[in-house]
Amino acid sequence: MTLAWASGAQAQATIPACTSYQSVVTTPANIGSWNFSETRATGHNELAPSSMHIWTGGSTTTDKAAGYYATNFPLSGMGAETIAQTASFTSITGTTPPSTQLVVDFNNDGVTDGILVGETVYGNNWWLSNGSTQFVKDGAPHTGGGNGSNWFGTSNEWLNAFPNARVRAIGYSLGSGVLGDYQINRITLGCTHYTFTSIAPQPVPTLWPGALAVMGVMLAGFARRRFPR
Repeated sequence: MTLAWASGAQAQATIPACTSYQSVVTTPANIGSWNFSETRATGHNELAPSSMHIWTGGSTTTDKAAGYYATNFPLSGMGAETIAQTASFTSITGTTPPSTQLVVDFNNDGVTDGILVGETVYGNNWWLSNGSTQFVKDGAPHTGGGNGSNWFGTSNEWLNAFPNARVRAIGYSLGSGVLGDYQINRITLGCTHYTFTSIAPQPVPTLWPGALAVMGVMLAGFARRRFPR
């Protein structure tokens, strides 16, 4: 992937738009690929016919529904979507929709250092989770309140601050402390569409050797009748 560079005294990298998209469809057969360990006691994740249904039971510290899917792509390859475009949600109840999340290895040493959280209420600023490593906080594009945490910036600003960063997982989170009921229709991150369905894939019928032998005899008989010697 070729980065675009903005003109100016000091060139700044700009994350390019995706030219194509891959597709990951989560079904009952492969839902184990998602990590739900950050979901707390009164948070819930459940596949629906065309979405991931997530909800919480209240607004306490145990009310959190979250899931993560392992990836390995450079931050420069996350795509140029706005935060609003990174996911499609249907609200059943609630006023605070789920966030989209990037679990990032900021110095590409194989160890994740923090989570960038995308919430539309903060525009296109991705804010850094409080539990992130100190060197990431120290190198954040912006500091101060009013944007989810004290460390924040756009995806381009985070890339320029940490040009070797890699995204080791993508995910979502509702809460903690948020009462809500939502359907996640799609997540788009890293030039990949993540969709969901509770409908199990239908197995392809298998022709066993005996069935193949019978079919061979039938075809041979048909050939003799149609093309007699």
